[in-house]
Amino acid sequence: MKKRILRTLIEEIVTGVDKAANEVSCTIHWVGGIHTTLRLPKNHIGRHRRTTDRDVVDLVRELVQVSSDASIASILNRLGYQTGAGNTWTETRVLTLRRERGIPGHQKIGSRLWLTLVDAAKELKVSAGVVRKMLERKVLPAKQVVANARWVIKREDLQLPTVQNYLTAVQARKPVPRHDSNQNILPL
Repeated sequence: MKKRILRTLIEEIVTGVDKAANEVSCTIHWVGGIHTTLRLPKNHIGRHRRTTDRDVVDLVRELVQVSSDASIASILNRLGYQTGAGNTWTETRVLTLRRERGIPGHQKIGSRLWLTLVDAAKELKVSAGVVRKMLERKVLPAKQVVANARWVIKREDLQLPTVQNYLTAVQARKPVPRHDSNQNILPL
């Protein structure tokens, strides 16, 4: 019935490809003599409407340095990202995405270049709260790929002199000096 109604309303549809604008143009000739033009973006090579966003793929590349597939799925769901098909993320879907894109899996803690906040605390033999304070005070450089993701800390940054001095002060139960970037330091 719907097809019959459309056939009585539409006389013809003319399509063309505008390679310069990378668009497909469709002109609908209605029976009453009016013409309607639609311009639709053309899919890029190797992409289709069910392709996972590149932002999500880049995010998975960053998160795999410190998180397992199950943790990555949880983070992606909390951030509201969906698969190319519009589904929520599961451990299996993250694994499939990694295999399709050639992204290596999560490595064991001993061979990783990057650590989470908890892993760094274990490595430094302090509590996670001490490491969190170092991050807040910018003593220990770290990054958080996106909100709700784990902190990513370079293993080599744990050996920085500022970090070691902070740890010595904490272990000796001495007050840790605060450094404010807005405060001027006067020479003595």
